[in-house]
Amino acid sequence: MRSESAVTSARNTQLVLLHAGVDLGLRQTVAVVAESGGPSVSHVTLHKKMRLSAPYLRALVGQLAQGEEATPERWAGYEVVTVDGTSFCGPGAETTDARAHLQLRLADLGILGVVIEDRSVGETFKRFAWREGQLAVGDRGYCNPPGIAHVVDQGADVLVRVNRGTLPLATPAGEP
Repeated sequence: MRSESAVTSARNTQLVLLHAGVDLGLRQTVAVVAESGGPSVSHVTLHKKMRLSAPYLRALVGQLAQGEEATPERWAGYEVVTVDGTSFCGPGAETTDARAHLQLRLADLGILGVVIEDRSVGETFKRFAWREGQLAVGDRGYCNPPGIAHVVDQGADVLVRVNRGTLPLATPAGEP
């Protein structure tokens, strides 16, 4: 039989994962949980639990990421680092309010950098610092000469999905 603290911890985890995983608002999350027979807590309590859960969730994700898929040994010695951006809208917004850009080390899912900017900016490798031994991985939004040059100039290498519209490719002789 599980202890009461273990049951409480499991319920707290369910609340946090439901809120984050299903992308419900705080009030919606607590209402859904209460309707399904779960604990009845206020949205303020859930917000506090979310703030306190970061170390636990970091450890949980770290355990999930303990596989060898992204270790430097599997990637020719590279520290594989990916970047991506996402848009945020406030309540009642009709357009994007802000963009968050994240730099993430895949071996342990460690967050190396976060930048929040207004909606006018796009994705670029230039937002982050790079170093020798890293492999910068990005989707086609990161496929542009200035961003790639920024990574290479700092000693890292790049793996990016090619976007022929923004990155014209040529032979060593200069032919398309």
